[in-house]
Amino acid sequence: MKWKCSKRYFELQFAYGVKMHAIILAGGKGTRLLPLTEELPKPLIPVAGMPMVAHVMNALIEAGVTELTFAVSWDTYVPIKACFSRKYKDIAINYSIEDYPLGSAGAIGKACELNRPTRSFFVVNADVITSASLANMRSVHDSFDAPYPFVSILLHKTEMTGDFGIVELGTGRKVQKFLEKPASGTTSSKLINAGIWIFSERVIERLPTDSFARVEETLFPDLVKDEGGLVGITDEGAYWADLGTPEALLAGAEYMRHSTKPLIHESAVIEIDARISNSEIGAGTTVSSNAIISNSLIWDSVTVGANAKIYDSIIGNNAIIEENARISRAVIGPYVQVSAEFHVRDCAMKSENRNRN
Repeated sequence: MKWKCSKRYFELQFAYGVKMHAIILAGGKGTRLLPLTEELPKPLIPVAGMPMVAHVMNALIEAGVTELTFAVSWDTYVPIKACFSRKYKDIAINYSIEDYPLGSAGAIGKACELNRPTRSFFVVNADVITSASLANMRSVHDSFDAPYPFVSILLHKTEMTGDFGIVELGTGRKVQKFLEKPASGTTSSKLINAGIWIFSERVIERLPTDSFARVEETLFPDLVKDEGGLVGITDEGAYWADLGTPEALLAGAEYMRHSTKPLIHESAVIEIDARISNSEIGAGTTVSSNAIISNSLIWDSVTVGANAKIYDSIIGNNAIIEENARISRAVIGPYVQVSAEFHVRDCAMKSENRNRN
């Protein structure tokens, strides 16, 4: 069944000045992407020519969101604010800063304490992308108009359920069970929590503001016990990805480019006989003669030497790949120097250089 969403519905909301709020959870350390996240927070990792989180922000704006709040740690606040400041595409941005980790529930509660929504609002993880229409999700959520606290969660069907919360969906979109990363064989459901939610404003009172808690372990299971408290909205087979691992990052970047043709920054210098396919080349990067780059993400100011070969890999800012080096299925951190003739395969490398200028 296809979702239906009235364009006039959203036009009327804007005409009457109805604010639509969203909270973006962006305080995590991105450990699964180390060493890439040692100097660049995960939300700012480049994907298809823009920071990862910009794709999330664009989807929210398309859904009619008029105000954004980043829930951040001190480590992520400084670079994210430097990137976006207080406005993105004429949408106001606020920052809710955690002095210590609060988990998803505590981060949402603290963000609402800073800037309390007066109606239902989106909560989105900074590292998920989807082709699903968030405007349609919002329309379905609003159609419930329930007088009690409830949350709608976007659900994605996948065979790879091991690292996600799994949902058993009943009639009328009501969630019968919410199982956070259950053991194999616990359930036959293939519907996972996609990390995109809509909270009714009545739920705010049930969120902590100064203690660690995760909605996946506390609020969501509790709402399942309340009849109709947790609503599941399937994404109807849309593309969805959690970009928290190198493999997912490569696949997601290819999807977001909408093409296997290389995406090369205008300031990059590429020798005419270098061969680049299904890859991204960042600003100020140089690729020398006879180099081969395939299905890879090459960030800014990277030097790729003559005859170097890079396959299925991610190369961080300012890395140096010397001539005839071969890199396959690897993550090369910022400032790493891979020596000439050296082969790197199925591993991650970080720089030991502590004297960077």
